[in-house]
Amino acid sequence: MKFGVRLPQDGPFASKNNLETAAKRVESLGFDSIWVHDNILWKAEDRYHVSAGTKESVEQSNSNPIFYEALLSLAHVAGVTDNILLGNAAIVLPLRNPVILGKQLATLYELSGGRLVTALCIGAEIPSTRSSFNAVGVSYKDRGKITDEYLQVLRSILKGEETHVTGKYVNFNGEEFLRDFNPKPIDYQLWYAARPRDFSRVDGPSSLRRAVQYCDGWLAGMNYTVSAFEVALKRLRDLASTHNRDLSRFTIGLETFACLEASDEIAKAVTLETRRARHIEDLSWTFIGSNTEVNARLEAYKKIGVEFFEIKLMAHSFEKYLDVMDRFAREILPSWI
Repeated sequence: MKFGVRLPQDGPFASKNNLETAAKRVESLGFDSIWVHDNILWKAEDRYHVSAGTKESVEQSNSNPIFYEALLSLAHVAGVTDNILLGNAAIVLPLRNPVILGKQLATLYELSGGRLVTALCIGAEIPSTRSSFNAVGVSYKDRGKITDEYLQVLRSILKGEETHVTGKYVNFNGEEFLRDFNPKPIDYQLWYAARPRDFSRVDGPSSLRRAVQYCDGWLAGMNYTVSAFEVALKRLRDLASTHNRDLSRFTIGLETFACLEASDEIAKAVTLETRRARHIEDLSWTFIGSNTEVNARLEAYKKIGVEFFEIKLMAHSFEKYLDVMDRFAREILPSWI
């Protein structure tokens, strides 16, 4: 099993120094990867949508929410790390021209020594995402259809497939484009990040279909319990069969939260206000609790085939954020990697 850590790229701990410190610490502790996420704008009403910190730490910061751009953040930390993988969870694909994004990702992949993995999504259902779509001039309601076309283009560029895409939103000739495109990545990993919910359609949910058709992994998100995974994984395998897709090298992952304390009660108390703000009630999909509880949850996910976890550390200060990271590496990682 592999574990990555979300960096303080946004929210109360976001700063150049903290970004560098966290990236170096994650690598030194033996985690598999470091991660950032994506948006253009970050509104005050989403200030508790933190990837590093807690509601209390947001209120203590008493400042406008900071959100560093995803690709430039990874480019920066690539320069202060050596071997650790660099991940996006996830790039809001409809907000970006897929040809320019392909060039950016291929360049970062090359300059980082092939350390890049990219998860893609249609965009979270939060005010900041809607505002970002409006700012860029892209239709929020059409973001799924746009994503389907853009995914084909991006896969063609990063996988070297001579795909022709003629659609409503893009007209792309992969054969012609790739003739003059360099550097060309080798074995680039594209994942799809989503929380599939509607299983009523035979060829759905659309998110799982996109993962199977175009990507090399699926990263599930908020509130994706073991039972939810079991339903989704059955559909994923059915879709793979329909689309003649081999899943032997397909990564199944979960984006989750972590707060390790001496007891479940202490961990619940530290995270209570944040969990209320983020509507997190069922803790079984999180690593919030004691070592015993976290290890039991990991075992449950392992049994159904989940092999990667991207963890967002909950703490009231940056120093405590680093402490939680240290403790997870010292007390949890050795049993699972």
